[in-house]
Amino acid sequence: MAFPIRSSIQSPLRAVVNLCFVSVCISALLVLTPFAAVQADSSARILNMADGSPLDMGVNNVQLLDATSVGKRMIAVGEQGLIVISDDGGDSWLRTDSTTMATLTAVYFVDDQHGWIVGHRGVALYTTDGGNSWTQGEMELPEEQNAFFDLWFEDTQRGLALGTFGVVAETTDGGKTWQGRYVLGEDSDFDRHMYAMSELADGVLIIAAEQGYLLRSLDRGETWEEIESPYEGSYFGAITADDNRILVFGMRGNAFRSDDAGDSWDKIELGGNMSLQGASRLVDGRVVLAGSGGFVGVSEDNGQTFKRLLIPGRADIISVLSVTDDQLVTFGLKGVAKRSISFAAAQ
Repeated sequence: MAFPIRSSIQSPLRAVVNLCFVSVCISALLVLTPFAAVQADSSARILNMADGSPLDMGVNNVQLLDATSVGKRMIAVGEQGLIVISDDGGDSWLRTDSTTMATLTAVYFVDDQHGWIVGHRGVALYTTDGGNSWTQGEMELPEEQNAFFDLWFEDTQRGLALGTFGVVAETTDGGKTWQGRYVLGEDSDFDRHMYAMSELADGVLIIAAEQGYLLRSLDRGETWEEIESPYEGSYFGAITADDNRILVFGMRGNAFRSDDAGDSWDKIELGGNMSLQGASRLVDGRVVLAGSGGFVGVSEDNGQTFKRLLIPGRADIISVLSVTDDQLVTFGLKGVAKRSISFAAAQ
């Protein structure tokens, strides 16, 4: 199938990588209270999963761009085909073979065995053994070496991957083969990079994209429409909270929530100018936003308000997973760190 060539004003790199420089420009003081005291545990070296030998990389000097929990296992992905796994709550990490050196940007599991990873150069991997081994799928794409930034799967067979230049890829065989298409159709001039997708009830999906674009599907990704956006800057993430609430977020501390599947939006006041680059849900259901300058904000009221955790250093943080109610693991441009948290009284 022949595809027309399209261009975009931004390069096809994951938003978090493009914005590494943002933290340099952020004000040293982010006014957001109450704070939590956070103490990072000591770091260690990453081990080879095949034989347990130490690799020439520490857990605190690799770039990790996404992470997920699969039961008690944590899996994170990042630069140069890096896939690391922890089965002990983040105390130690093993590297498994990804079969690629492409930067990996997103990881998604539907159960404890079936998972997928996407990244640059049109790379898509799948596993059927919980992440111990990975196989590359085959992509037919509109753009050569197209980069992908996020994933969603309906079940173990059908899934979607979001990419650059308005391209979405679909698989119906568990990730073995993928077919790319323009998300708003061949006749549309929509060529924006799409960075995140989140699922609501009744088959509704929301895409957050660059330059303030939001897209919605009412039929699990078969068709899409552009919806009104409350913001003209780029979005880098989206996450679904309880009660069918969705949050979208991006540049300059901008975050918004919707309780009506994207028909209307309310601004979330975070009190800072950081670039928001990732989100997750803790084991107890709390919503977490993460971003540049070491920002981690936790919501205990379903995304209505956020409290900032005081993270040592100013490294960009992309994702946060919880081990227990008072322990979490952060992932970002300076690797992975296990941290203990305790919220201070409100000021």
